[in-house]
Amino acid sequence: MYREIRGWESFEPWLTRLETMAAETVWAAASEIPPEWYGGDLSEMEALVEKLLARRSRIRRRLKDSGGRIGSHFQNGWGREKMWGRGLERGTVGD
Repeated sequence: MYREIRGWESFEPWLTRLETMAAETVWAAASEIPPEWYGGDLSEMEALVEKLLARRSRIRRRLKDSGGRIGSHFQNGWGREKMWGRGLERGTVGD
């Protein structure tokens, strides 16, 4: 499943899509979740959606802050040495 992960470009276009998805799309998806999955507490579901919307702009930063550690999970060894070893400075990847 992760064989094709080669670097930050492997996470596109999904990162951009998550960052720019319309709030209405997220709310529409949440409305499709069966109430039994969240105990029927609509206020809890609304709070969760609000948190997701607020945090989506941080996804790329969180990946960057991982310093490439996520790469150790991929079979091809993409990670810190692959990402930083290409002359890329911390904090500049995927701006």
